Amino acid sequence: KKTPGLDHPNERETNVEQAEELEDGTVETDDDVTTPTYDSDLTTDDAGGDPLVQTEKYQQLEDKFLRVCAEYDNFRRRTRKEKDALYSDSLTDVICKFLPVADNIDRALEQAENSITDETKPYYEGVTLIRKQFDEVLSSLGVEEITALGNTFDPNLHHAVSVIVDDEFGENVITEVFQRGYKRGDNVLRHTVVQVANSR
Repeated sequence: KKTPGLDHPNERETNVEQAEELEDGTVETDDDVTTPTYDSDLTTDDAGGDPLVQTEKYQQLEDKFLRVCAEYDNFRRRTRKEKDALYSDSLTDVICKFLPVADNIDRALEQAENSITDETKPYYEGVTLIRKQFDEVLSSLGVEEITALGNTFDPNLHHAVSVIVDDEFGENVITEVFQRGYKRGDNVLRHTVVQVANSR
């Protein structure tokens, strides 16, 4: 049996030998072991690559980079163009929905012009201001009214529903406007409905 607190004879001999080796410096420690290091940036080409090969590889990478940049730039322009077109089409649809409201305001003003009294005059002036405000909103959205009365008929801008023969006017001159027309830039939102006069 092993007596508590006392080392076994063999253990004492081992400890003595280890102590002597430490004094002589014959025992290897962790400090004596060297770990090999590797340069992660060192490659076969860096060690002894052909400069012409390196230049060719660099040019290939540069060409790929330039192609990617060009493709991204084209994608960005195409996306922006599609976004602008979508916004313009959506805005046009909304504006066209409101044009009949403006037509009804015009009809109300035309009917009231011949029967204005002291009592109805404030209402007439109020509706006139509403119509003016409507035009200002359209103008802020880039919409303008197509001029027609007294101008020469243009099928790209006007829609003729009536033709009269009158030598007092020139050939294909618009003599009356039945419904206003509007355009936004070069895009015609609605043609002006007109009456055209022709000479004999």
